[in-house]
Amino acid sequence: MKIVDPNFFSKTKKVRRIQVTNVPLYLGLTKEEVKELCTQYIIKLYMNDPGNNNPIHTLDLNYLQNSIILELSSVEEANRLLKIEKMEILGVPCKIIRCAESLFGQESSLIAKVQNAQVSLKDRSESLWGRDDRDGQDTDKQQPHGEYKPSEVEPRM
Repeated sequence: MKIVDPNFFSKTKKVRRIQVTNVPLYLGLTKEEVKELCTQYIIKLYMNDPGNNNPIHTLDLNYLQNSIILELSSVEEANRLLKIEKMEILGVPCKIIRCAESLFGQESSLIAKVQNAQVSLKDRSESLWGRDDRDGQDTDKQQPHGEYKPSEVEPRM
């Protein structure tokens, strides 16, 4: 029997988490039913580690987005599942992606980067509100570009 480091699950959690989108949760599937369907699929395609009949460590459902997050029992199982990119659950094609930690209150790395990003303006005289910061003048007002001469405009037909 293989001895597992007690910190293994916490150290590898991020790379073992897989998000499956377009899951038919609207059919009233329970957590246990979804876990059983996914487990059968993984075993059927030989994506589980040899001798491991429980490849799914944890499963979280998101009914609002019809998606699930699977935490598999090994990094290798997660990598194998990611390679197929799609799976079918009750005949519905579902997409498999690396979990971005965005569901259930956790921020995805992309969202965190955008929220923490500092906006730099190309021209320091411009600001986000259309005001010239140097003299307080409104830059939204159009400046006259010459006089309007009706003779320059051709009539429409």
